[in-house]
Amino acid sequence: MEIRSSQIPPTLNGNTLEGYIAVYNDVADVKDFDGKVAKETIRKGAFKEALNGDDIVMYSSHDTKRLPLGRTKSKTLTLREDEKGLWFSLKLDKKIAEHKTIKALVERGDLFGASMGWWEADEKVVRTNRGGKLTREVSQINRLDHVCVINTPAYAMTDLRIREVLDQTPDLEAMKLRMEKAEKETQTLNSLLGIK
Repeated sequence: MEIRSSQIPPTLNGNTLEGYIAVYNDVADVKDFDGKVAKETIRKGAFKEALNGDDIVMYSSHDTKRLPLGRTKSKTLTLREDEKGLWFSLKLDKKIAEHKTIKALVERGDLFGASMGWWEADEKVVRTNRGGKLTREVSQINRLDHVCVINTPAYAMTDLRIREVLDQTPDLEAMKLRMEKAEKETQTLNSLLGIK
């Protein structure tokens, strides 16, 4: 499973949270299977197979042990491809404490990212070496494992959106620990820079 984050802030439209989980042709630096950094782009139409009707769940910060924020099966989460990328809409319910928290964090500007865990179609990822730089072009994502809202996109303390490629057995606890470490490092960096 792979993790990919978007740093485009979600927006509120009444009691609905909307935003982009991925933007087409946006270049991100990622670690490829062999650990080398590659320039990756997700091509238009890459989510067609992944949005084939499977139930996709939205969580907070990739924490799949917590209760879901919404899901496509219950129509509290909508996912669709448009000209820009993979768009989401989450219906917020004022009776759900975590929804109230998310709404407040977005209104304050503290929540500014979305992410996804996904499985790729190996034959649909083209790896090339251009001018000494490894590139990955993803034209098909087989399955979205989950999507999530995140307070800090993974590795946001750099100008890069880096995610690690995991083996075929997702280690969600290890992902959570890496994200917590990245969040702490971001807080430290923000403190040093005087950013609140």
